[in-house]
Amino acid sequence: RGSIRTAEFDQGKMKRWGIAWTFLTPCTRSPALKLRGGVKFFEVLLDATIKSHEAFQEITNRFMSFAEDFRMIKLHVNLESDRRLVVSESTDSKEIEKKSSFQIDVSIDGITSDQSSTKVTISLEVYCICDDGLVKVRKVQNQLVGEICRTNRRWRRRIKRFQ
Repeated sequence: RGSIRTAEFDQGKMKRWGIAWTFLTPCTRSPALKLRGGVKFFEVLLDATIKSHEAFQEITNRFMSFAEDFRMIKLHVNLESDRRLVVSESTDSKEIEKKSSFQIDVSIDGITSDQSSTKVTISLEVYCICDDGLVKVRKVQNQLVGEICRTNRRWRRRIKRFQ
């Protein structure tokens, strides 16, 4: 395992290419591994019954249930601080030196409340170590917002059943 990066340098009519590689596994939060596309932030609307100090616990519970219910990849959610979570691929305990192929840093940036609802702003930073991790993290990103906001088809059906 290693890392390879390429770049193109345009200088007028001249074009040059640069290539760099290493056989060392880079640090997970390296700027070179940060993904540029995909979801960067989203907002979650919670019931007015959930107060602003309970909102972080509710969001944490939603991420935990998302990780448990996600079938394509075994996910792990780690609480880093009072407003920060890390979602990563769960690795086998037998292979301690094996790192996760991707990591999603979740930050709760703002919580605002009014009489009708509580709005939570969530930002994401996604890091990918290898091409396999890129495929996996895209699968997670495609379902993440709908599951956490509870706006996808599964949650619409569940809410309709309980009404």
